[in-house]
Amino acid sequence: MSTSSSTITTIGRTSTTGSHTSSRTSTRSVTTASSSSSPIATPYPAKRGLTYRNVTTLQFYPPPSPYISWSYNYYSLPNASDDVGIYPSSQYRFIPLLYNDADSLTSIWAANVNFSIANYGTDAIFGFNEPDANFNGQSANMPVAQSIQGYHNFMQPFAGRVKIGAPAVTNAGGGLTYLAQFLGNATQQNLTMDFLNIHWYASPYNIDYFESYLAQAYNLSVSYSPAGAAPLPIWVTEFGMDQDFYDQPTTAQFLKNATRFMDAQTWVERYAWFGNFPGGYTAFGTPTTNMLLNVDGSARSVLGDVWYSYNGTN
Repeated sequence: MSTSSSTITTIGRTSTTGSHTSSRTSTRSVTTASSSSSPIATPYPAKRGLTYRNVTTLQFYPPPSPYISWSYNYYSLPNASDDVGIYPSSQYRFIPLLYNDADSLTSIWAANVNFSIANYGTDAIFGFNEPDANFNGQSANMPVAQSIQGYHNFMQPFAGRVKIGAPAVTNAGGGLTYLAQFLGNATQQNLTMDFLNIHWYASPYNIDYFESYLAQAYNLSVSYSPAGAAPLPIWVTEFGMDQDFYDQPTTAQFLKNATRFMDAQTWVERYAWFGNFPGGYTAFGTPTTNMLLNVDGSARSVLGDVWYSYNGTN
């Protein structure tokens, strides 16, 4: 495997978030493998996840899979109210998500997470979906202080039982700034974070941007890691295309490049494409060319085939 050694440097800064002030500079060398590298050596890391709405769509990814190990559906149980079917408990780990801090979600959160831990292999939980953004009401849209309070009330009680992810932030402009402010406050209040959670959308011609954005997120993790502690790994729980005019072969090549890159980085722990939906499904305005299923949802699409079986060899 050809590798390139890149240095991720945290710029010395003074940041104030609440009453937390920190100023430090750290430089650590991270070995990264280019997306054009030769194939990943076996055993292949099963970092891929499935972002789904209807639980029956998981049938198109029969286990065992050397590449897929988990799933989530933006809810705290694997069968949301509009789902059809029963979650296959022996298939992929289910990761509950607390979308925002609405009473209708928080009132059932603890019970649902406990049930998922007992029945669905849950080993991590997600908190707050895109609190840094407001995309036509389809994001959490929460100030940092509100997110911190929500983590204290609803996420921290599970510390030590499952991994706790930081809020999922976007690449829309202020996502990493929001995350930095959140981490500063979380450090001050001794909240537990086990990984960072990011989303990314752009064009299939922007693989360099994709790789550099992930490196920026990891750089942020490095800067907020206590002295002597390992930086928090990155989970990419949504990534995809930002427009609908890219053809599937072009998007599929981007997907191959992106998965090859992420599988080569030890600091990328898990990732999920958006999403495992029928090709005619435009969730939150997401282009139909992003989808892992065909138009009527009866089989995997070209992208779905890549997701299920791509082994990094071309």
